[in-house]
Amino acid sequence: MPIEQVILTIHAIYDLPREMQQLDPRREQLELFVQPVVNYNYRGRRVKLLPLGESVMPFSSSSILFKRERFILDLGNITTPYASPKCALPSISPRTSPWRRWYPTAGEETNEEDDSDNETSNNDTKRNMIHGNQILLQYPCTLGLSTTLDVMVGVRQHRIGSSVLRCITVGQSADTHSDGAGFFSMAIEEVRKKKTVTRVVGLSVGGVILSVSVNPNDDKESVLGRLIEDKNRNLVSCGNNQALEKLDVAAMLLEGFSEVEIYQHMRLIVDPDYYLRRLENLLALYPEQGSAEWRQSGVLLQKYASREEELMRRANLEIGPECSSVSARHRLLAYRYKYHLSDQSVRECLQSVLGEEIHETLVTEPEVVFELLTKKFGTEPRPTSYLFPARKYKPDRRTFFFETLHFLVNGSGENLRDVALTSRNRRAPFTMSPCERPLHLGTSSLRPSESPSEIEILRDKYAPEFSQIVPSIANALQAVVERNRKLAQLVKEDANFIIFQQQGLHPQVSFHDFVHRTAEYTFISPSSLLGAIIYLDRLCLRHPNLIITEKNILRLFLTSVRVASKTLELRSINNRHFAEVFGLDTKSLNLLEEAFIKRLVFDFFLSPEEFGDYARLLQPSNSYYCRNLSAHRGYASTGGVPDEKAIPESSTTQYYQDTPSNYSSNAQNPPATNPLGTDRQSNIQKHIIDAREPGVNGVANVSQGASCSQGIGPMEHNSRVEASSKKQLIGIGGSGACGLNHLSVSENSKNTVPTAGGDGGDASRVVAGGISQAERKDKVVV
Repeated sequence: MPIEQVILTIHAIYDLPREMQQLDPRREQLELFVQPVVNYNYRGRRVKLLPLGESVMPFSSSSILFKRERFILDLGNITTPYASPKCALPSISPRTSPWRRWYPTAGEETNEEDDSDNETSNNDTKRNMIHGNQILLQYPCTLGLSTTLDVMVGVRQHRIGSSVLRCITVGQSADTHSDGAGFFSMAIEEVRKKKTVTRVVGLSVGGVILSVSVNPNDDKESVLGRLIEDKNRNLVSCGNNQALEKLDVAAMLLEGFSEVEIYQHMRLIVDPDYYLRRLENLLALYPEQGSAEWRQSGVLLQKYASREEELMRRANLEIGPECSSVSARHRLLAYRYKYHLSDQSVRECLQSVLGEEIHETLVTEPEVVFELLTKKFGTEPRPTSYLFPARKYKPDRRTFFFETLHFLVNGSGENLRDVALTSRNRRAPFTMSPCERPLHLGTSSLRPSESPSEIEILRDKYAPEFSQIVPSIANALQAVVERNRKLAQLVKEDANFIIFQQQGLHPQVSFHDFVHRTAEYTFISPSSLLGAIIYLDRLCLRHPNLIITEKNILRLFLTSVRVASKTLELRSINNRHFAEVFGLDTKSLNLLEEAFIKRLVFDFFLSPEEFGDYARLLQPSNSYYCRNLSAHRGYASTGGVPDEKAIPESSTTQYYQDTPSNYSSNAQNPPATNPLGTDRQSNIQKHIIDAREPGVNGVANVSQGASCSQGIGPMEHNSRVEASSKKQLIGIGGSGACGLNHLSVSENSKNTVPTAGGDGGDASRVVAGGISQAERKDKVVV
């Protein structure tokens, strides 16, 4: 089956709102998306639909320019008369693109050979980044069927660091005469005859000028055949034209002229005043528009010699869209709406001349149809009266965690820099998972006569990271609440999130105490704590009316931590023990978790790029790294004796306590041996129960193969463990290569979320290793 190709070019986006141009390009990105669909018709009836996949053209708010009293994104140098006619945007590679990478689903994964064969497939459903302002559309051509191209155009807004996209334009409508908003169509036969067809699309944030043209890289034989057919058709329509008869199409192709240039030359031979007439009709349609320059049409045509189509696109931008730049069906619908015409009246007007070919003529040659209608009923309405919907753009004034999350610098009076340095010095390189370490008697801090529990080992490993990120996360929670306080008084509360409203006016505990209690008693890793922040930002982006306030932040945060723990961790405590930490019953936590995952639409995947963007916000500046490295160099330069000059004075005492000699026990552990063997594994499995509870228990563990291949500190980064290149999540020392990777779970718990503690295990030792009976009485009620 032959494959046909056409070129879709995006020339300009104009009349953009001022608020869009004022967006911060460091935080917000915009993108124009195009969704083309090929329709195969037989005698006016649709036979087959073929989506060609979505194409995306990202652009920044800084590229929006103020020209001629309007905000314009000029992609084809339309407003510059003597600029080069072709303008290509710089290509965006996957590494530099701020958007989420596309990952295949389970049913779409193929081997490398299949991927290489399908690289040119046009039916792929993934998001194709546009390199430049042109899109190559390929589709199969079938004999006996007419082909039309329907294209949906829209603008979306994207916050850098998040995978959620916000559609800010009006969608496709099918009930009113303004169906042209964000949508246009044309017949492929019209493109073959005219070589270039311009369309103007109206959006709620402005207009878009596009064109569809023949592919200049088509086979020369097919191009020559189309041009000879055009020449013969023009000879029949205009009679004897000696200049056209002498025109050697084949010779012009050999000289390097394109198909579009040869056709324009033939059209000017047949009708020299074609473009002049179009300009005069456009000025008559918009008499109040157009400067004095446009009144001198002849001079402009001389300046734009051989580039007349560019001149007409500029006229559509500065004066107004032509009637011919609107899709034929939308144009006819608006015409009938103006004169209140019925189908019968339109058919009677056209049938006497066109016979039974009204539909085919409307699709391929719309000018013939509207010429007959205007002679009988009157002129056409202006496209500006029905093409553009009401202007509607509301910038997002809310504050997100990505904007407030940062490394604190002596925010509460304490020297947080030295605390971070001390924590980083305590973090040893990656060693075996806690469940594989030999548990020696007498090493437990709480029970000297017993071996340390798994909770105690994980606490020792995560304590340095929690001491560094807990203050930053608590400060981010406080900052979001304070900045959204005034906005919450102006916006009505979203009814979908009433379940997260807290009883009372103010939280019972401070944010620092709440986050610290969450990290201390809920058996989570630092990766889960940061993942909860990402999920909250993602939830706010999906729901524009959700405003985080002091009434709902605690319940939203603990629910997000619960979901992140089940998503990122290999094991987690069940909902009953998790709810006890916050003074909730199991049923309430189940309801909160169910509402959260439904509002988030099960969007739990965290890409390494997105996680890394948030993790880098928690790192100190480079000056702090220099201090840390100088301390290690000072220790190494003295042959094991610390150099006091290389160590901050306030942290000298702590540094001597955290010398590498303290890590000798970790270094002595062999990396791939398990002295306790299967006896130890069976002992650990006693503390594992299934997370089965009454009601809905939320999210299953969907990322058991996740691994942490990147941390915060340089020591951890330099000694990181290689993980699988597919489906890996990076974290801040969370589960994975340094977590509970090597724990074997019984077959009965394959389809459930493994949890630590419970009715069947020693909950007092495993689940609440740090929660005594006295502490359980002092629960935080949220």
